[in-house]
Amino acid sequence: MPAQKTSKEDILRKALMVFRKQGYHATSISDLSKVCDIPKSHFYYYFESKEGLMKEILEVVDVYFKERVMAVANDTDLSPKERLESLGLRLLKVYKSETGGCIMGNTVLETMHLGTDQTFAATLKDFFDGMIEALQIIYQEVHPADKAKQLAELAIQDIQGGIMLMQLYDDRHYLNDAVERTINRIHK
Repeated sequence: MPAQKTSKEDILRKALMVFRKQGYHATSISDLSKVCDIPKSHFYYYFESKEGLMKEILEVVDVYFKERVMAVANDTDLSPKERLESLGLRLLKVYKSETGGCIMGNTVLETMHLGTDQTFAATLKDFFDGMIEALQIIYQEVHPADKAKQLAELAIQDIQGGIMLMQLYDDRHYLNDAVERTINRIHK
C-alpha cells in the first residue's frame, strides 16, 4: 500500500481536534501520529516539538477568528446590533459544531496555572484581546469607551462560561443565552 501524503494543514486540523478533546498535556505525539495516520518522525519534519505544533495551532485559530468571526465588528454598513447578531451567529456556528469547546479557553485553563506556564500566554492574550477589541468597537458606538470595554470584557467572560457549561451539561442553551446577553448589552 502506498504511503499516504499528509499536508501540514491536515496535521494542524487533526491535531486541533485531538488537543480540543484531550487537552495539551494529555496528548502525546503518539496520539497525534495515530490520528494523522503518519509515523511520529514525520511530525518533526513539520514541527520542532509538540509545543511548536500547539503554538502554531493557536496562531491559526487566532487568525481564523480575526478574519472570519471578529472582522464583522468593522462592517459599518451594519448597525451595532446587526454586527453583534452576526458575530453571535458566527460564534454559535464555530462552538456548536466543535466537540471539546474553545481550544483557546481550554489551553488557558490547562496551562496558565497561577502564571507558572507562560509558553502560550502571548498567543492566548492576543486572541482574547482581539475579541475584546472587536466587541469594544461595536459597543463604543452606543457607550463611552470605558463602559464599552467593560461590556466587551463581560461578554467574553460570559461566552467562555457559556461554552464551558455547554460542554459540561451537553446543553447548548448556555452558549445561546451568553450570545443573546452579548447582543442585548448594546442597550445597557
